[in-house]
Amino acid sequence: MLSFCRSGLLALTLMSGSIADAQAQPVQRISHIDWVSDVSIERLQDKSVLTEYFGEGASNKYKDITFRVGFIPRFGCAPLITFTFAGESVTSVQSNIDASKFPTDLSRLDIEIDGARMAFPALLDDNRDHHSVYMNADLQRRITARLRIEVGNRMSVLLRNGKRLNFSLMGSRDAISIANQNCRRHDPSIQG
Repeated sequence: MLSFCRSGLLALTLMSGSIADAQAQPVQRISHIDWVSDVSIERLQDKSVLTEYFGEGASNKYKDITFRVGFIPRFGCAPLITFTFAGESVTSVQSNIDASKFPTDLSRLDIEIDGARMAFPALLDDNRDHHSVYMNADLQRRITARLRIEVGNRMSVLLRNGKRLNFSLMGSRDAISIANQNCRRHDPSIQG
């Protein structure tokens, strides 16, 4: 409990500055066992600012494959659940797959949390240096998935090419909780 309180205080301290301060200083990730809580601040083409608070864990084998539960104040702090495949992991995961079909192969992920299957209807975003797979479900299903992630110990993802990715969920409850609290406390007049 003490580490949870300390992490909360660190997160509040981190988020207390202005948007100019946040851009001037590197954001420090706060560790929670195998997960981290962090914030992403992005200036969009229309000069507005999009802030995402998130809890994130990396694959046990591929550190550039991450699983994230994020919250964006602009969208009511509803959970946004995402897998990101970046760097060398894209090449490794693509092996034995026709590169032109890679995004299609990511559209059907078989996910288990502590041995119980979890539906993950996918929406793909294919960039040059990474692929993002978003949970494309209504709010209630995303909330239910978030709760299963928070109480779980381990997650396994089976790709259509037969590769299995494993993620530890230890620390996800603290990381996700802090991200959600920071989203709900977000003040756009101060933080953008």
